[in-house]
Amino acid sequence: MAVFENRTGDSSLDNLGKMAAESVSEGLLQISTIQVVPVSTVFELAASGTTSRARDPVRALAEATGSGTVVSGAYYQQGQTLQVRATILDVAANKPLYAVEPANGSRRRPWRWWRASSSG
Repeated sequence: MAVFENRTGDSSLDNLGKMAAESVSEGLLQISTIQVVPVSTVFELAASGTTSRARDPVRALAEATGSGTVVSGAYYQQGQTLQVRATILDVAANKPLYAVEPANGSRRRPWRWWRASSSG
């Protein structure tokens, strides 16, 4: 699970990337047939620069955690609307396996709509 990339140009929304990663990770933990790298490990790798300064952060994350599949994403702003997009990637083959339906919500309360859209 990669920290979602802030592509809004607004640094005040940086925490939304961590929230998105935590929320998706919590959902994936409910599936008993997959192993999920703890989000705390992902955050530590990003903070240490292991993944954040890499030329290919997703590949660096996969290598550092021994993962073959990584969920990554980004969020964008259009006017007062935020959109979060996520993709499940096969890192070894360097190809997307699945693109998750984008989640949209109000820029004014991003934390509220994100939690509501990801909880059910």
